[in-house]
Formats: sequence, C-alpha cells, structure tokens
Amino acid sequence: MLIVSLAKLTTGDPWTRLIPGFFDGDVRRWTAAFRWFVNHLFVQFYQKISGESIQMWLGQMENLKQVILDRLAQPAHPIAREQFDADGH
Repeated sequence: MLIVSLAKLTTGDPWTRLIPGFFDGDVRRWTAAFRWFVNHLFVQFYQKISGESIQMWLGQMENLKQVILDRLAQPAHPIAREQFDADGH
C-alpha cells in the first residue's frame, strides 16, 4: 500500500493508468486505500505539515539554547581530538 500510494503521489497518474500498468487489483479498492493513507498522514503528521509546528517549541527555545551552549562548552571527545590533531587543527 505504501508503494502504491507513493507512486500515486509522485506520478499523479490516474488510477486507471497506474493500477493496471504497474500494480494489480481493483481500481476502486486502491482508491479507498489511498484515501485512508492520505487521511492517516494528515492525522499523524498534522503538526509537521500545518506550518505552525514552530509554535509547539516556542516555550522550549531557552532550554534548547542552554543545552547547545552546555554541549559546546564541553571538551571534545578524545577520539575527535586525536582526529583534529592529526588533521593539524
């Protein structure tokens, strides 16, 4: 189902050409499955495709900034330091 749905999304071919040409089965069955697939994507990933996902993280920006600063303040891993030394950094 995933492959058929992705093929439909990427090619834009009508079901009457896509299903008999590349897959098998009743076109009506695939139409219902595709509707389910698109609805599933919409429900599961709405926060990512709505364009408003950054609002979820606005209250966490200061924490994120501090985590990044804390990590940058830590010394490099010994293996990474050896590689930097070998590269002449």
